[in-house]
Amino acid sequence: MCLEKLQQSIDVRVRGKDWLPIPICKNGPKISNLFFADDMVLFAEVRADQAHVIKFVLDNFCRASGENVSMEKSKIFFSANTTASDIDDVKNIPGFEVTNDLSTYLGMPSINGRVTKANFAHLEEKFNRRLAGWQTKHLSLAGRNTLVQSTLSTMANHSMQTAKILRLVCDSLDRKTRRFLWGGTEEHKKVHLISWDKV
Repeated sequence: MCLEKLQQSIDVRVRGKDWLPIPICKNGPKISNLFFADDMVLFAEVRADQAHVIKFVLDNFCRASGENVSMEKSKIFFSANTTASDIDDVKNIPGFEVTNDLSTYLGMPSINGRVTKANFAHLEEKFNRRLAGWQTKHLSLAGRNTLVQSTLSTMANHSMQTAKILRLVCDSLDRKTRRFLWGGTEEHKKVHLISWDKV
């Protein structure tokens, strides 16, 4: 309910042309904010007056609701084509730390720029940790097959709902899955008795 009031305050400023949202693509709709639970992302043009408007709206909201903005968790991100002088004009007004990396959100990296294998390193690490725990146990082929179907085959689903995973990452995960299914390790390869398509 509190965030609904914040949304209304932002909408008033956008309609009054005080808050200038940014287009999500060329000739696309303009966006001023995204809310999810108690997290938010605010968008505006890189101008000192825009930073003052955002600060004013947040300060008013905090006074009215009794809530506070977490300064440690809040970051300000500038697009790559922002000039150094524009960044200097804006960065200190809201009091947030400037970042070039939006890190992860809900377990997924916030990708800004070209997608690379490094963006999905967390997925391979998760796979490797899970496999390392299982490989210490003596599992039958049926047991390994159950783990492949119930766990490994679904681990990438969350990532695939928000991003197109690179083919080489998918191939790497498939390779690890095949090796585990047939009881092999990085050092000791085992014969794969059935083709992967049939599996």
